[in-house]
Amino acid sequence: MSGELEFVRQEITLADGRRFGAAVGVDGWLERDLLAPVFARDAAGLPAYRLVYLELPRGHWKSGGAAAIALTEATLDDEPTDVVVAAADRDQAAIVLENIDSYVARNPRLAGLVHVRGDERIVGENGSRIQVIASDAPSAWGLGGTHRRFRVIADELTVWKTGAMWEPLISATGKVADAQTVVLSNAGFDPGDRSWQWKVRESAEREPWGYLFSAPGVIASWITAGWVEQMRALLPPPAFERVIMNRWSAGVGDFVSEAQWRACVEESLAPAAKAPWFSRTGRALNGFVAGLDLGLVKDRTALAVVHRDDEQVLLDELLVWQGSKAEPVSIASVERALVAAARKYRPLRVVADPWQLHGSIQRLRSLGIFVEEFSFGTGSVQRLSQTLYHAITSATLRVFPDVELEREVLGLVVKESAGGWRIDHRAGGYSDRAIALAMALHAALAYPARPPVRLAPGELERLLFPTSTLEPSERHLTEIMDRAAAREFGHGDGGGLRW
Repeated sequence: MSGELEFVRQEITLADGRRFGAAVGVDGWLERDLLAPVFARDAAGLPAYRLVYLELPRGHWKSGGAAAIALTEATLDDEPTDVVVAAADRDQAAIVLENIDSYVARNPRLAGLVHVRGDERIVGENGSRIQVIASDAPSAWGLGGTHRRFRVIADELTVWKTGAMWEPLISATGKVADAQTVVLSNAGFDPGDRSWQWKVRESAEREPWGYLFSAPGVIASWITAGWVEQMRALLPPPAFERVIMNRWSAGVGDFVSEAQWRACVEESLAPAAKAPWFSRTGRALNGFVAGLDLGLVKDRTALAVVHRDDEQVLLDELLVWQGSKAEPVSIASVERALVAAARKYRPLRVVADPWQLHGSIQRLRSLGIFVEEFSFGTGSVQRLSQTLYHAITSATLRVFPDVELEREVLGLVVKESAGGWRIDHRAGGYSDRAIALAMALHAALAYPARPPVRLAPGELERLLFPTSTLEPSERHLTEIMDRAAAREFGHGDGGGLRW
């Protein structure tokens, strides 16, 4: 063990230029509670702990530690070592790989030993290999057994969307005697029978071949009290408790609470049989927004229609399509639904991801339907996440009862990154309804509240009580709404559907 610890102290150089040994300072837990158990050996020279589970809050050197352990195991021993670092997703895998490469770049000796081969790093001196993969990669069966030593490092295990990668990785450690699994992760969800990650953690705590270290909140000296308070203000409270304070969440997600969501649900609301012309206060509405999240096979396609009523946004309709490999969602069916929505909700602005919809967008625009492209990326998903969070926690959003939508929203989890936080779904869950709703909500709130459509003196009475019938004149109202759309969206024909 002393050789491995000394390697990390002397050969791992941090971003600020200090060697790890010089930087550790008052943070003795880094060596005592993290590295020493990983590198501990029994009388036969094999890992003293086959499973090391390290549970740490955000910012406590998890990805950096995974990279340092991987480099130490791959370069120090004379025997060839196969190191597999499995991250939560591709973005997290890229972070681990960046840490490995930065350690190598700062150390001329390591730079001469470690060679790049795609997502693998090959150590020329002993033939060791470091592979960095994502937990949602197609398969991990066949890994292990190619070298005398085998190491599995699982980064952020509690947010892996599925256990499909864990099963082949953990079972591969039986192929060679010198094998070990190291987990570096934040606290997770659902302590108990529903969480397979919790069972892994329990094994590390209970079994003689396991080791568990769980930090009781923030323990790193470099984490300031000011930053913690910033996170308390910026993160949803359940996410703050899990991500920053390192406490397991007892609910299915950590985005919003059931009470917060239920405050947005109005039992008297229902999917609109007919588009409303007027707000609850009797003012003419300025228009509707539809958010379209497209998923053809694995994910679902969801279409949410909302309208803004002063400072509130009301959900009018929510449509969902589920496809499969044998029968993907029909884009033609989605187009027909958008045409029907444009006829029903006037004027309508559609916000859609252009992925696989370029042809549809052109066809819809040729019909006079206003379609705004929304490109998904880390930053845009963060904006959607924060908009949805604030609308729910402030009860600005008003929705009709929908069991599946509620299940999705309450199952959402918060994923922290260097640029902020965003929502995601857990293993076996979906987020398509929530994302479509967030897209429509974000677009509806992006513009300041508009004044109501102006009517000429006596026009409202003539509309509501024409001489020929007691029903409002829909045709006349449609004309007024199209004129409103011309002002709202800048379309000469009002952005409505041409008849």
